[in-house]
Amino acid sequence: MISYITQKRVSDIMDRVATTPQDDVSYLTDQMMEEQPVILEYLFRLDNLPFGFDEAIEFDENEREYILYIGIVVWKVLSESARPTSTVTWDDLFAVIANFEKQFVKLVKQGPGTATEAAIQFIEEHPEPELLRFITDAMRPRPDEPTFPPIRPEYHSIVSMVFQIILTAMLQPSKYN
Repeated sequence: MISYITQKRVSDIMDRVATTPQDDVSYLTDQMMEEQPVILEYLFRLDNLPFGFDEAIEFDENEREYILYIGIVVWKVLSESARPTSTVTWDDLFAVIANFEKQFVKLVKQGPGTATEAAIQFIEEHPEPELLRFITDAMRPRPDEPTFPPIRPEYHSIVSMVFQIILTAMLQPSKYN
């Protein structure tokens, strides 16, 4: 039986990644490149990947650093957990993206209120709720910190979706183990 990742474990790794000296960050990205090269490249190429929007998305340097930080935390938590995660391929990632797009279109057709119900169901059924909570909290604005998160408000939902896609792709192969 797979044991779930605890909030404390996510918090410990988040703190460890956040306090990694700048000189050692490249070690983390090198390690991630060995284990999950597609996920890391996806994070680096977000501006170039389609999101179904008419205009291009261009993240600034602070946004990119924050996105990479969240990505490293998610990867590190999963790589150090008891949950088996296979290396994600581009086919795996694009299949998850296609599934998310299909679900989104279906929700839009069903009308208002359905998205909220679907989000609640997604959280209740998620195999790693603490990691999903970390992603959600990382994108939640804080009244006491007007510049948090360091991502423009119009991109919050896009970045949240990117991390839900990444988390789903990383957990997908283990669904059948």
